[in-house]
Amino acid sequence: GLRVTELLVDVGAPVRRGQVLLRLDRRMLASDLQQADAALREAEAGAALARANLARGQLLVQSKYISANQLDELRALRTQSEARVGTARAARDGVALRLSFAELRAPDDGIISKRLVQPGQVVMGGGELLRLIRDGRLEWRAQLPVAQLAAIAPGARIELRGVDGKSVEGRVRAVSP
Repeated sequence: GLRVTELLVDVGAPVRRGQVLLRLDRRMLASDLQQADAALREAEAGAALARANLARGQLLVQSKYISANQLDELRALRTQSEARVGTARAARDGVALRLSFAELRAPDDGIISKRLVQPGQVVMGGGELLRLIRDGRLEWRAQLPVAQLAAIAPGARIELRGVDGKSVEGRVRAVSP
């Protein structure tokens, strides 16, 4: 559910692998990342305090100023705080990953054949935004009568002729059951 802020290509534009095609509004994700960074720093501070308390407790138990039970509690607090650091780090990494998706990059060299989004439009994850023809390859979905369909197999070479007499060669990628 992010808004398209920049659309950097249009239909017919040649693109290179890794080129930025569009950008989504990053403000909400950037705010989430700041919160995750703060939570990670807080968890790290808690873990440092728990380690220091455990180190002091180990010295005090030798002098019998605290009980073995209290030392066990300090160990458990250290383990809990280190687990919180791991959880906070994972949450921060997840937000950073989502933030990296705010820029749509070309997966390969090709030509933009269709644009399904406009600047300002709110888009959902998983939706098609742009269509790319990779390396000049097109995919065509043919509908054939059953008798002809039975004679077609994946990998077969085909030739399509246009009304102008020009032909294009291709290969069958799949046959629908």
